[in-house]
Amino acid sequence: MALSLTLLFKDLQRDGIRVNRQSEEFISLKELAKRFALSFGLDAVKNREAITALHREGILFSVNPLENIEDPTGPPPNLPFLEILTEFTNKLLKQDKRV
Repeated sequence: MALSLTLLFKDLQRDGIRVNRQSEEFISLKELAKRFALSFGLDAVKNREAITALHREGILFSVNPLENIEDPTGPPPNLPFLEILTEFTNKLLKQDKRV
């Protein structure tokens, strides 16, 4: 699930151009993430490991400075992916949100 979302996000970054968060493609990706989040169901304890792993991978993907070869001191180019990741935040348990 995380891999498919990250690959679709990278497709939005055509030729190194920053992602437009108001674009139809980005909104569609966010909607897909919302549907993926709904697929986890209501039992947060049962899906705890999967949700935390997805969150961890998404955060690492978002803030990885090695992806920004052109300007290593600038903001990570995948930072808008955190907005996609917020669709899964309400599925995290309270103690996992702190970690």
